Amino acid sequence: MVRIGSKALQTQVVEKISKQLLESFTNSHASVAKGIVTELLSETEERLLAKRLAAILMLIDEQSYYRIHQVLGMSTSTVKILHHQLLMDAFSNIEKYFFHKKECAKTMEYIALLLRGGLPPRAYVIKKRRW
Repeated sequence: MVRIGSKALQTQVVEKISKQLLESFTNSHASVAKGIVTELLSETEERLLAKRLAAILMLIDEQSYYRIHQVLGMSTSTVKILHHQLLMDAFSNIEKYFFHKKECAKTMEYIALLLRGGLPPRAYVIKKRRW
């Protein structure tokens, strides 16, 4: 559980901080943005976000709850919640980013590698020997 403090901030302050955070990602080079994320998030938080993103992309790719559970180690109830949110259009920006840019192919390739457990693709032709 993350502990930041119990004192609530004013809405305006939270909005300004959020805006600065988002601007730091959009106005910087990819390596700088990666550094910012690495410095801000703990290893556990980074892993959690990566698994959540992978689950959302797998749901978009119409993978089953059980398959997502097997690959990512998420409970099927968590996957079901994410799927419900996806159906309610809660991840429209993620869909737009990953499916309207070149990054989609790279990201889906990584997820496919995860699904295969690191093994090479099974789609290869076996040539018959002629005796």
